[in-house]
Amino acid sequence: MPELPEVHKVSQVLKNRLINKTIIKYEIFYDKIIENSIECILNKKIKDIFRIGKYIIFEFDEYYLLSHMRMEGRFYVGSDLEMNHVYLKLYLNDSNILYYQDFRKFGRFKVVEKNCDLYEFLKLGNDAMDVDYIYLKRIFSRSNKCLKNILMDQKLISGIGNIYADEICFESKVHPLSKVKNIKNVKRVVDSIKNVLNKNIKLGLNSIDNSEYISWEFDMDLNVHFKVECKICKSKIKKIKINQRTTYYCERCQKLW
Repeated sequence: MPELPEVHKVSQVLKNRLINKTIIKYEIFYDKIIENSIECILNKKIKDIFRIGKYIIFEFDEYYLLSHMRMEGRFYVGSDLEMNHVYLKLYLNDSNILYYQDFRKFGRFKVVEKNCDLYEFLKLGNDAMDVDYIYLKRIFSRSNKCLKNILMDQKLISGIGNIYADEICFESKVHPLSKVKNIKNVKRVVDSIKNVLNKNIKLGLNSIDNSEYISWEFDMDLNVHFKVECKICKSKIKKIKINQRTTYYCERCQKLW
């Protein structure tokens, strides 16, 4: 499932290829993929494309088109591409088509007016890249939840998913089950959020190519998730379930608060 760095990569590629293009026609092949009518963006120019949390936002003069790829959504830009599981086509005025493919049909699109507060509308907390010490300290002081659950709660911090949550816990040297109200070094957690996400954003951007498929995959820089041995102490990486999500951590390097 694409998380913040992967979504950032896709949003930047889409921006580079679609900015100032006009949508002249659309086709929908699965009604639930579109949560409301997109007729209002027909014959409208794409002014900008950016990311909020795990959402991709297409900006028009008066509207936003919100997109969430969920588990396996994928974008392609080309013409006359023959593919299965394509549920939305946006035809552009340069003869190209933006294809949205989704094997599981989980992805969603929705149009909202630009006067809407996107964070409030989407019920999102601060973007993970904007989280600072004061914001995180306030969250920690009010919660009895564990660190991993806080990191993955999109209503508190938007953009972090299962993989990067494990990586942030590891870099913070904090056990993922630690109660956040007990964690002493909040600044280290803030720094770890930025470090883990920034280095993977850079890797994602460096993997961009000119293919028709706008891939969100790249070789992530991971230290604990999917690993067998801790690169620091060489002990065996532990694997548990937290809220039904597989969680990797080092019992020796990550302190349980």
